[in-house]
Amino acid sequence: MFNKYYGDFRVEDAFSVKETKDSNYIISGISYLYTAEFSRSNIYLLKVDKYGRKIWGRNYLIGKNS
Repeated sequence: MFNKYYGDFRVEDAFSVKETKDSNYIISGISYLYTAEFSRSNIYLLKVDKYGRKIWGRNYLIGKNS
């Protein structure tokens, strides 16, 4: 078990954690940033090893086409 913080958002909620075939973990979730000037929400995918070290991560801004 590990407990790590990976992002720069105020709130991050993981809604799925799955073990991969290579014995790492893929995590998906949503992150929120709220300030006086703006708010932003992202969907994220994160792959970590069994010790919680980040292998890669991707963020997708909700509501924007890129």
